[in-house]
Amino acid sequence: MPHGYGTLQINDWLWFGIGEFTRFGLGTNYDHNWQGSTNIYKATVETYSINPNLAVKVTDDLSLALGVEYIYGRMDLRKNIKALGEDWHLLPDGDAWTWDAAIHYAPTDWLSFGMTYRDGFRFDASGDARFSKSIADDTVEMKANFPGSLSMGAAVKPYDDVTVELDYIWTNWSSLTKMEYTFTDKTVANITSIATNEIDSLKRYRDASRVQLGVEWLIDDDMALRFGYVFDESPQNENYADYMLPSNDRQIVSSGFGYSWGNWTTDFSLMYLWAADREIKNGVTGTFDTTITNCTTWLGGMSVGYKF
Repeated sequence: MPHGYGTLQINDWLWFGIGEFTRFGLGTNYDHNWQGSTNIYKATVETYSINPNLAVKVTDDLSLALGVEYIYGRMDLRKNIKALGEDWHLLPDGDAWTWDAAIHYAPTDWLSFGMTYRDGFRFDASGDARFSKSIADDTVEMKANFPGSLSMGAAVKPYDDVTVELDYIWTNWSSLTKMEYTFTDKTVANITSIATNEIDSLKRYRDASRVQLGVEWLIDDDMALRFGYVFDESPQNENYADYMLPSNDRQIVSSGFGYSWGNWTTDFSLMYLWAADREIKNGVTGTFDTTITNCTTWLGGMSVGYKF
């Protein structure tokens, strides 16, 4: 996932920072004719955030920050309703604004605390709706409430060259109760599988927590080793589980390496993720009694930094 960050010290007590990153996203891809294609055979959700902030040093120990966040998002959702010979392809995109605030407190050289709140937002999107049996493209509007989150952490330096950090992240996923789709053109009347112009995809997610532990060891002034562990709770309600987000609670173990020379820094990471098995009951349209097992993946990352 692309990301970038920059900071600028304006004076002794004020800093400006800006970040580009993604807060929400998923990608699920099945064979076009697989058994559950009536529910979904491809789902892509991508968001890109631009987040400028101002940070104020209140005292030598305490800093506060406040920012605004612009979010652009797009989706690619596809269904193959084999019984009717209909293929759906929905391509909504849109944007939203929200805000964030943070506090950092370092009472000693070996102990510091931090907390960040990111507000939720209403996402309104629109785009093409393509149907294999339609004489022309339709237009679809999609609306959903995306969640806010609260992150807090503490960092301890038992030695000058070792830092241990423990974080807790709570996400208000219960705000995402459904995704609303409205088809605005008359061509949708030709689609057998759509009874009305409005469809609600029920999610009824639950609030979820994430706990993560990280250790950094500074080998010397230029090199650092990092290790981590994450437990990430799934927000999905088992009574409304579908194939768009088939995973369950996840665990991650990670390692990282950082190296600096002159004004340049490079950082690499390698993570192994595994998820608990998931049972999907035949309750959501297009799903069957399903057992999902052996959910594992490897993830790699790289960042490059430069100090002016």
